Amino acid sequence: MKFDKRAREHPSAWFAKPQGITEVDKPFQISRGFAIIWLCLGVVVGFLVFRQSRDPLYHKLIYTLLGSLYATFCLYGPILFARQVARSGRRGAFVLKVFLAIIASLALVWGSVTIFGEESVLSRISTFLFALFFLQYQWSGNERRS
Repeated sequence: MKFDKRAREHPSAWFAKPQGITEVDKPFQISRGFAIIWLCLGVVVGFLVFRQSRDPLYHKLIYTLLGSLYATFCLYGPILFARQVARSGRRGAFVLKVFLAIIASLALVWGSVTIFGEESVLSRISTFLFALFFLQYQWSGNERRS
């Protein structure tokens, strides 16, 4: 039975920062580009909200702030994610693989529910089988490389 090297060390060493922190591992920080896009989308969302809504002023301001923030994450988030993955090398490729695995499993579940219907027993069985085969494929791919 193999033990991790950290198991022999002091427990405080388990939580030490890894030496090579890559771009993907860094926490999100609002950059200048993100702020500029948020501001531009805030102006557009503000025009739409202030023209169409008959709500009080504070509702309009909240809709403008949160709507533009949501639109910024939806539009600029994939670009930031792609940049981080590209700059992080092998760790970025791993993060991208995990992200695509999550998206693929959600697509399989959605597809089986759409094809067979929500209340169908066949839908539940097929979703379970899709998940089982998908996990088997993921695990077998990891064993070959190590």
